[in-house]
Amino acid sequence: MGQRLANCVMKNHYHQDVNLSPNIINSIINDQYIQFIFDQDLKEKEIELKGINHNHERIILKASIKKNSILIPRQKLTQIIYADDNVPQIQITSQYNLPAGPFQIDIQQT
Repeated sequence: MGQRLANCVMKNHYHQDVNLSPNIINSIINDQYIQFIFDQDLKEKEIELKGINHNHERIILKASIKKNSILIPRQKLTQIIYADDNVPQIQITSQYNLPAGPFQIDIQQT
């Protein structure tokens, strides 16, 4: 927590180029996967996200983190959700150990 606060002060007050939490900058949806692209490299590993399917049911999604992307096998989803619990399990971190913030993304079907 202290490191994150110090980085915010250095970036916003002293205008230094420091890394803050990773943020999604783009997404790609194709027939095989859904990909979220972040603004910095992430620690590579397997993670679980939550999804909402067309029947409005919450399901667990297996995903892989590769470099600056999260790859989720394509399913019929309407939303993907990360860290929406009261005490979320942090699974997505940058190469600098900074956690990604919670997100909820609506999926447009193609």
